[in-house]
Amino acid sequence: MEKSLKDILNSTFTLYNSASTRNSASEPVGFNIGNEMNANDKQIGGQHYQQSIQPWDYIIANQLGYLEGNVIKYVTRHKSKGGRADILKAIHYLEKILEVEYGVEE
Repeated sequence: MEKSLKDILNSTFTLYNSASTRNSASEPVGFNIGNEMNANDKQIGGQHYQQSIQPWDYIIANQLGYLEGNVIKYVTRHKSKGGRADILKAIHYLEKILEVEYGVEE
């Protein structure tokens, strides 16, 4: 019998939760795949993506690739998280897109 991705992830997180520490509310650490909670309802590590349109939703809706997605991520969060460093990271990803998609220009 072949397991679905959801079953595999749930099994993995169940094992992880049984072996890991618990948070202050004594709840298991990890994800609840298939739970009613939407991934957009929580954020791990800060509040820099608490916006009306989440970067990952925009990236998925527009079928952007990894490099383009990171440009969106860094530009979106620069004012609330990384500042100048996030803009430099976005530029770095843009440079890689130019290299991969259009070749290196002298």
